[in-house]
Amino acid sequence: MRRRLIIAPFILLAITIPTYMFFGVSLAEGNKLVWLLWLIPFLFLVSMPISWLMRHREKKSSLASLYMWFVHFFMGFISFALVFVILYDAAEYIFHRHFSTILVYGATALTLVVGMIWAATGPRKKVIRLKIPHLPVALDGFRIVQISDLHIGETIRKPYVKRTVAMANACEPNLIAMTGDIGDGNVRDLQDTVDELKQLSAPHGVFYVPGNHEYYWNLADWQKAIADTGSVTLLNDGRLIDAGNGKIYVGGIADPAAGQVGSGAAPDVPASLRGSDGATFKILLSHRPDFAEEAAGLGYNLQLSGHTHGGQFFPWTIAVKFVHHLAVGAYQVKDMWAYVSAGTGSWGPLLRLGTTPEVSCIVLERYEPSRARQ
Repeated sequence: MRRRLIIAPFILLAITIPTYMFFGVSLAEGNKLVWLLWLIPFLFLVSMPISWLMRHREKKSSLASLYMWFVHFFMGFISFALVFVILYDAAEYIFHRHFSTILVYGATALTLVVGMIWAATGPRKKVIRLKIPHLPVALDGFRIVQISDLHIGETIRKPYVKRTVAMANACEPNLIAMTGDIGDGNVRDLQDTVDELKQLSAPHGVFYVPGNHEYYWNLADWQKAIADTGSVTLLNDGRLIDAGNGKIYVGGIADPAAGQVGSGAAPDVPASLRGSDGATFKILLSHRPDFAEEAAGLGYNLQLSGHTHGGQFFPWTIAVKFVHHLAVGAYQVKDMWAYVSAGTGSWGPLLRLGTTPEVSCIVLERYEPSRARQ
């Protein structure tokens, strides 16, 4: 965490200074007041490390929460404004005429409102049907609910979590998987909201692996809080489940953030398979999708991940595909399926555009490849 706080200001300055200059040249047109007004959102953005420090203080502060809200709000504001400033400049170049800058402000404001409403009214149920060759008959129709990147914290509070839990249970899952970043804050300030997860119900259990944000906010505290809800934490280990005539193995790995904060073991996919003898179907829970190739090579049949949020909102929905090979959705990796959730909540600004916050209802369906070709 300390390393992130040291590096972050330099990265932010390298990004924000040229972006601010671009905004000023495009929109200010020599008006010093416009230059000054645009400086406000950029100053909030650059001060993000300060807001992190304020949130990590021992005593909760409403001022810190309000400050963080503005930082996140302007993060979304600048992202959308950048797109419209580029379009604005392109339109002037193509049509050889001057347009009112009010168009940029209006379009940015409208997009922000739509994106905030779409995020705040989530999550939404998403059904994913995965055809599994030679799946044991007993597991045909087996339902797994995945909750990922809920980010219980400053913006995701009890009403949102209650909707998430109700939606998950309504899927009538056989098993529930929580694939990290469930929490994003001090547990002591969020316990009442976390307790809502006690209502999650599945006959074969609720399983959890931590994401990077639980490490940032004290993994031990979050492990205890999640354990108190009745969920089983998997850290480079797993559980063999008797599902009628089929045996399912659920393995889980730690997150690479363990190395960043010096807390716990690094992710170890081979270790997560200990105890999987006799399993007819193996599921790996990994917060990050980066381990899919290794998992497939070791015999896993399905990997469930999150972390990417699918980019969460435009234009990052495009950028994420250049950063992550498995960005969002279902992928075939060798003989294994990998599903990357777009996230159940939101990180940073409560904002979604181009992605949908989801409770993933994954249904395993049996099929015989030889018969499918006939």
